[in-house]
Amino acid sequence: MHKTLLLLTVISFFSGAADQDQQCFTLQECTNYVHSKLVENLKVKDSHYGEVVVIEFFLNDYAEITEQTITTASGNEDLSQSIAQAVKSSSPFSGLRGLSAEDYKEFMHIKLTVDLRLP
Repeated sequence: MHKTLLLLTVISFFSGAADQDQQCFTLQECTNYVHSKLVENLKVKDSHYGEVVVIEFFLNDYAEITEQTITTASGNEDLSQSIAQAVKSSSPFSGLRGLSAEDYKEFMHIKLTVDLRLP
């Protein structure tokens, strides 16, 4: 059984865009890479602020999403759909190919918390 990688994400629109050809080689670099790709693809509206959504997704050996599930919904269906679409649009996570096979297994099951509550 693989460990679940938990990414706690407070969306910041000042993050740089993810370089599609970028490869990461450490767990921290790859966490930042996944975060950056998701932020780049997430479209947030004013009505989404104040909400928290948890989504889980699974990657295959090619860093493509094979399954995704909203595990904690905010009640804002539009936000849930935006997050699901951002995850889908971010695939494949080809930059993860720089990881060792053992470290890549840490990324095959991602539990992502998108927290849009104001700090």
